[in-house]
Amino acid sequence: MLAVPTAYDIIRYLGAAYLVYLGIKVLLTGYKLESAQNSNKPNLKKVFFQGMLTNVLNPKVALFFLAFLPQFISPSENITQQLLFLGVVFNINGTIVNIIVALFADKIGKYLKLKLTNSGILKWISASIFIGLGLRLAFLERK
Repeated sequence: MLAVPTAYDIIRYLGAAYLVYLGIKVLLTGYKLESAQNSNKPNLKKVFFQGMLTNVLNPKVALFFLAFLPQFISPSENITQQLLFLGVVFNINGTIVNIIVALFADKIGKYLKLKLTNSGILKWISASIFIGLGLRLAFLERK
């Protein structure tokens, strides 16, 4: 029983240390944001399959379906049809949200690339986020 919390703490501290390391690395290296004009267009097919693979291998999705969806299933009706319907609804909603997030992130990214390309501000913001998340993770109390 003690092995699981210990493993969790080890993974948590390693993750925290890695985030702090990345933040320090950003501060110490000559990190520069690539300009919007020099960036190559990504292969959309490759990006799609990477995203799909990430979602298929994401354990949170499986946990969601196992923990949350059964309470909406009526055992007296066709369970397979109900699960398929709820899965389709989940995918449609998720796709809409992900498209909105992607469009918003694209707009913000283009703005930052144009306004902050040669500025050290973005370097400090990035490093602060990495270090802050790492410290938060390290000092997070398990409940």
